[in-house]
This record gives sequence, C-alpha cells and structure tokens, in this order.
Amino acid sequence: MQTLKIGDKVRCVSLPGGWMHDETRVVYVALIRTGFILTVDQIDEFGYPWTEPFDLDEAGHITTESGIGHTLVLNDESWERVQQGK
Repeated sequence: MQTLKIGDKVRCVSLPGGWMHDETRVVYVALIRTGFILTVDQIDEFGYPWTEPFDLDEAGHITTESGIGHTLVLNDESWERVQQGK
C-alpha cells in the first residue's frame, strides 16, 4: 500500500477486490470513468488515509462542492497518486 498524507491527490484506477454494495460500485465506476481527482482529507486512528467528501449528482457527475456524501478509505491498490498541479 502506498504511503499517503493529508493533501495528497489521488485518482481511482480500478475496482477494489471483493464484494461491495451496488451503490458503492456505481461510485467507483464513476470515479474511474471520469478520472476525477480527490484529495486525502484525513488519516484515521489506524493510519488509513480517507478522501475528502464528494457526491454524485443526478446526472452522475462527481462534485466536492456539497461537503457531504461519500468518503472512501484508500487501503488498497485501486488508487494512484497524482502529481501536484495536474
């Protein structure tokens, strides 16, 4: 697993392994399809990085404007770090 810190930019590049709820799969597919870049917002007490909150609008577009919605733990290899400024 990559070492990430608060403020790092990441993009989802594949579905994580294992079972996931259908709604969660829709979120991952949208993130992969769009290449949307998320920011690491927090590190939990176990050392796992979490994304900033984001949401899908009715058209399936991803937004971080609402400040509520989904957050995802970055605890697998389905993510890649994005160089700052890209």
